[in-house]
Amino acid sequence: LVLSLFNGESFENVGKSQANTTQARTAVPYRRESFSSKDILIEFDANFNRTDESFMQNQYMGKNLKDLQTSIDSMGVRLDSIKDVNAKSIYDASYVKTLKSLRAKKESEAEGQPDEQQEKLPVITPIIQLDFDSLYLAQAASSQAALLGRAKSSIENIKTDYYFRAATVGDEAYKVRRHLTEWHKKFTVSFACIMFFFIGAPLGAIIRKGGLGVPVVISVILFIFYYIIDNMGFKMARDGVWDAWEGMWLSSVVLTPMGIFLTYKAVKDSVILNADTYVNALKNLIGKREGRKVERKEVIIYTPDYEATLPQLEKLVEESTTYLTNHKRWINYLTFWKQGGKDNTAELLAQDTENIVEELSNSDQNLLLNKLMDYPVIGGYNNKLSKHINGKLALAIGIFFPLGLPIYLLATYQRKLLRHDIVMVQKTSKELINMIYSLHLLKK
Repeated sequence: LVLSLFNGESFENVGKSQANTTQARTAVPYRRESFSSKDILIEFDANFNRTDESFMQNQYMGKNLKDLQTSIDSMGVRLDSIKDVNAKSIYDASYVKTLKSLRAKKESEAEGQPDEQQEKLPVITPIIQLDFDSLYLAQAASSQAALLGRAKSSIENIKTDYYFRAATVGDEAYKVRRHLTEWHKKFTVSFACIMFFFIGAPLGAIIRKGGLGVPVVISVILFIFYYIIDNMGFKMARDGVWDAWEGMWLSSVVLTPMGIFLTYKAVKDSVILNADTYVNALKNLIGKREGRKVERKEVIIYTPDYEATLPQLEKLVEESTTYLTNHKRWINYLTFWKQGGKDNTAELLAQDTENIVEELSNSDQNLLLNKLMDYPVIGGYNNKLSKHINGKLALAIGIFFPLGLPIYLLATYQRKLLRHDIVMVQKTSKELINMIYSLHLLKK
């Protein structure tokens, strides 16, 4: 071990072998050395010897639950007694006790007088107010300096005494807190193992891509998060900012809901950690959705009824035209929230479109199947925040909550995308009608 020293002096007695043996000396010679910086090498050789277990037996980390509880009770009683002694000492040295003693002395003297003299005593004792500033200024300069010196000395003595008492109480309180934190640690470490099981097992079931790398990275991130929270709570409990149970159980309280949530999602076979889910949601938000994919079936059980499909296509064209005429891009703010962010007409159009695609996907005509892929996927435009609330409550949310305007602007942008999709539905339906006639698919 190396010990670095700065700006000091060292003293060392010189051994008898270095002394002059021919001369009789009564004093022991020594050597004095002044230095600005000096490194001292301290030899350390443990020889890999195991430390005796009794060395840690009296420390908090070497005690079991029973010993910890016994030590906490004993130190708690000692701490309470020290506080009582300090409080009594501070009270005895304060002016409050002096005033009470004077008052009690006067009352006892009054009670000891005869009844006739007690009757002559005034009922109300006048209060004499002293102006300490006037008394101080009335003294000579030398007396004033002496008074200030005695007052300063008295204050410094009291301050030093209070600091000493506070340090004594602080040391005892620190020992109690360390025993309390170690007592709770016996349970929090065990609970952390169970908690990480309910976090790690669902992660392995939910994360289906990335091989071994992605689960390991997420596990390391979660452990670092746990380590930071656990150390923060431990330091808060150790320093007395929080109670011991609050600091030591902080990490468990924070991560337990995460374990419950991940376990629930794993049971429900959720894709919460699938990146494609969030990418698709972002694409739907900005209007870049995946196109429709329709492939020719190898085995066609029944062929489409083109004669019955034509009226559906014509109806879809008519409904799209009506929607584009009646539903402008911009809608009144209050009207939007009265409707609760819902667009039932667009939902019906989407359902009719899916019915036509499902019917014509059984066709054996490649041109027809390719044209079906021009139909956009209409969906996700309704305001999900107000999906299950009535108009009055939605209107109150839109007026009084600050989220009302951003949701309205987002719905307006999505309304623009919806109108574009309905234009594509209208155009594709017309082309399908012409294609059915041109391919002579109708029964004669």
